[in-house]
Amino acid sequence: MAAIKAGLSIRPRGALQQCTPEKHPTSRPTDVFVLDFDGVIIDSEREVSSSAYDAAAQLWPQLFGGLPDAERQRVMAGMRATRPRLVKGFEAMVMARLILEDGSNVQRILSDWDAVLPATLAAWGEADERLAAAFEAHRAALMSGAAQRWQELNPLVHGRVYEGVGEALRECPYPFYIASSKAAHRLVSLLRSQLGLELDEQSPRLFASLIPPNERKIAALRTVMERPVAEGATLHFVDDRYETLHAVAEQAPDLLQRWKLYLADWGYNTAEERAAAARLPGVRLLSRPQFVELLRWGVIFGDIHLISTINIIIVFLISGLVLKTEDLKQAITHWKGIVYGFLAILAVTPCLGFALRALPLTPPEFAIGLTIFAAVPTTLGVGEALVRASKGNAALALLLLVGTNSLGIATMPPWLKLLLHPVQGLTSVSVKPLSLFYKLLATVLAPALIGKAARELLPPVRRFATKYKVQLGMFNTLNLACIIWQTLSGAQDVLVHQRFINIFIVICAAIIMHALYLVLNFGATIWLVRLPLKEAIAASIMSSQKSAPVAVTVISYLTPSTTQQGLLAVPCVIGQLAQIFMGAAFAPHLARIVTRREKLAALAAAEVPDPEAEARADAAAAAAEAGAACGKEAAGGSAQECEGGGCTAASGDGGGESDGDSCKVKGEDGGSAGPSETAGAGSDVETAPAR
Repeated sequence: MAAIKAGLSIRPRGALQQCTPEKHPTSRPTDVFVLDFDGVIIDSEREVSSSAYDAAAQLWPQLFGGLPDAERQRVMAGMRATRPRLVKGFEAMVMARLILEDGSNVQRILSDWDAVLPATLAAWGEADERLAAAFEAHRAALMSGAAQRWQELNPLVHGRVYEGVGEALRECPYPFYIASSKAAHRLVSLLRSQLGLELDEQSPRLFASLIPPNERKIAALRTVMERPVAEGATLHFVDDRYETLHAVAEQAPDLLQRWKLYLADWGYNTAEERAAAARLPGVRLLSRPQFVELLRWGVIFGDIHLISTINIIIVFLISGLVLKTEDLKQAITHWKGIVYGFLAILAVTPCLGFALRALPLTPPEFAIGLTIFAAVPTTLGVGEALVRASKGNAALALLLLVGTNSLGIATMPPWLKLLLHPVQGLTSVSVKPLSLFYKLLATVLAPALIGKAARELLPPVRRFATKYKVQLGMFNTLNLACIIWQTLSGAQDVLVHQRFINIFIVICAAIIMHALYLVLNFGATIWLVRLPLKEAIAASIMSSQKSAPVAVTVISYLTPSTTQQGLLAVPCVIGQLAQIFMGAAFAPHLARIVTRREKLAALAAAEVPDPEAEARADAAAAAAEAGAACGKEAAGGSAQECEGGGCTAASGDGGGESDGDSCKVKGEDGGSAGPSETAGAGSDVETAPAR
């Protein structure tokens, strides 16, 4: 990283540096900054409010004279609240008088100051030039005749340089410009006395008296962008006024191609403005620690997502380690369930995203988050656990889990490109299918394959994963929680100010989404595909599940804005929780249905004889009966041969025959004996003597 200190070089207080006109370093800087002054570098609210109150008291003594200190503090508190609307210093005098007259005017000022100011001046018969002159005259008197009091009020001298910002500016290796509505002479004085910077009022590094601020700052950005120092550099513009950033995005969209815009969340803006900035294309919300990182390193380390990426890799690595695929061979025989599950998970259920993206949710990131959730494959472990609890086919569930999450790496990018391409107002959400595919391949599929290969090829690893499966599962859950926590933390400031009704609507939408999946999938598997009950349960549950960890992983690759990432992740987390609680409710009922079906099948098998078994039993009985009716002639030396159900007995000269259950024995003279009688199976055969 090149250490470039061209132009505005900062030195410790007291060590002044003469800033010559803009220098062109031989090595180009990698980053260039344009910074607002009030609300970004210093907190000037105390000095401005106090000066405005005193100036108002001089101009309108009949209103402000003799007020108790408590009343002054009430007015000053209202002025702090309305500071985000202040553009010109004299406006603070008008705010002070309005708040003194009626405390409810604070809301009027915040909601519609552009209309309130001219209407108020007209009603009072005042001109803005007169008020501006009174305000500046009072401040000039303070600076010249009562310098010590002005120094006490001055936020820089009073230690109101924002924490960490002064040090970061002193260590900043990149050139930066100051763009402010403050007068040039006041900026120069403050920069010299407090930041150790000697800068003349005509410096090309200084853009002062930018009023109106929106148009003048847009012009300043264009000026900097066209200078040689900006060639090839990453350009950063940090301001605390939402209106200015909104004007850049709306009136000069071409600047978004070169400039990264940031709203300083520690400056003069409201929670509503911070939430709006998070949704504004090309603008991101910046915290003070992130600003310090940006000044020192040219990058926000949180944007690298190092920790969350490690968490993601660990999750899928452990998933591969504990994955037992011995039962997958059993699932191969259920080809209809496999085909249905793959088509439903990867091709059919994502279609609901076309409807989800049109939901009028507030903020709109909630609807887009549900859309992304619909495009991801089935859950990593929750679905399989629910299938087991429901007594479904666990082997089929496992196959769908492994197969769809592997193929989902290839199906998610085109689905997201199709679903998110026409979405308006979220241009900072960018879907680059090939890039997304490579990232998912590296952080999702590759770790899972490595974990599975280690389990299969290294016996010690397999024994370890088997022995400590529960502990590994708990560690996996911890990493999942870290991923979600880091993602949601990026939108903390916006989320804590969300109305409960907005979150409640998302909860209802997630429940309806999962219920719709369940109804359609169970209906299709039972009545359309006609799968056996256990296979229908497995295919339906797995086809109705969506993976929040995979969705959060995808979201981290779609937008660099941590605020937007957090907002997009909220519906995914809520959706997975809805799946868990709804599954826990219906799984016992499905298990009872399966158990009852199995018992009924067992009873039916016992009551209805098997025809083949009956035939075998009849044949055995007939053979036994025939054997009992046939025997040997002991006295005449005749022999009997059994044939089917009867017997034939022959003497030495050709004996006689028997048919049926009786035997006729022919003697030597050809006579015949009467019928023989059997007493039952295994009884002796009685024959008449030969004549």
